[in-house]
Amino acid sequence: MSLSFTERFARHFGTQVPVSYRDFIDYALYDPESGYYRQAKNRIGMHRDTDFYTSLSMEKTFAKLLVASLEHIMDEALSDFTFVEIGSDTGTSVLSGITHPFPQVLTLRYGERISIPSKAIVFSNELIDALPFHRFVSHQDAWRERGIYLDAEGRFRECLLAEPTESARDLLSSLPIGEPVSEAYQLDLPNLNGSVLNEILQAPWEGLFITFDYGKSLAELLEHTPEGTARTYQKHRQGNDLLEDPGQQDITFHVCWDQVSSLLKQHGFHAIDLGRQGPFFMRHAATLLETIIHATAEKPDPETQRIKTLLMQMGHAFQVLCAKRVLPNR
Repeated sequence: MSLSFTERFARHFGTQVPVSYRDFIDYALYDPESGYYRQAKNRIGMHRDTDFYTSLSMEKTFAKLLVASLEHIMDEALSDFTFVEIGSDTGTSVLSGITHPFPQVLTLRYGERISIPSKAIVFSNELIDALPFHRFVSHQDAWRERGIYLDAEGRFRECLLAEPTESARDLLSSLPIGEPVSEAYQLDLPNLNGSVLNEILQAPWEGLFITFDYGKSLAELLEHTPEGTARTYQKHRQGNDLLEDPGQQDITFHVCWDQVSSLLKQHGFHAIDLGRQGPFFMRHAATLLETIIHATAEKPDPETQRIKTLLMQMGHAFQVLCAKRVLPNR
């Protein structure tokens, strides 16, 4: 007989025992048996039975624009690099079904061992926003870490942790003190130092790192998001209760781009470029866009609508960060 998420959580953490939001979210998303991302179900797509859709839901249009953009960005031929996609939910590559110049394509799911060839273009789509994160709150002119516990009736409750968890301490030391934020202002941030992103960037490869996601600067997070940015998605409905129906809903947050840029610099990446998805494709895939739009000018087809969605609707919401690295002695 399979155990419910609450029963498994109680066996793992106990009841009446405070744990960090980071540990709760990690368990809710990635527990091998009851975690949201570990269950055999359709999560991504525009069907009513899925929970959310991404740029990858735009069939092959996104992939063709991506390849055209990479050809424009890179100083060397793409045939010199292995294309590595990290975080694929389906286990299939974004490039499946299209013509591309890469000699090899590797697809790694979240949690699989990171192995990147010496010359690579490493791509991810909404990988960082799927990381477990800490929740902090301003309390009496200081940042405190929020936690949760399972009460005796089997309900999840929120609390303030008496002391920050080890994973949160580095983050707390980097947060500004005395900023003009109101009492109970919330921040949702992951510790990237121990994350899959750090594992990717510290590996000995050179080439291009490119990720598509949604995020904000630390200044924006401190000024414009008093409730935090964490939210849930289930059946295409956005919610704010992170403790409701764990294991059955996606839990996500806005990436802090300052954190990512800092980690890239720490690992020797340069030419770091951040911008919105729409202008990114219009700048780097202009020739392909012109060809497609001209070919469908008299008789619009579904690809025209997908391009409009990628450039405008998703093009404003999503951002693209890319950075290059050349290793010494190569």
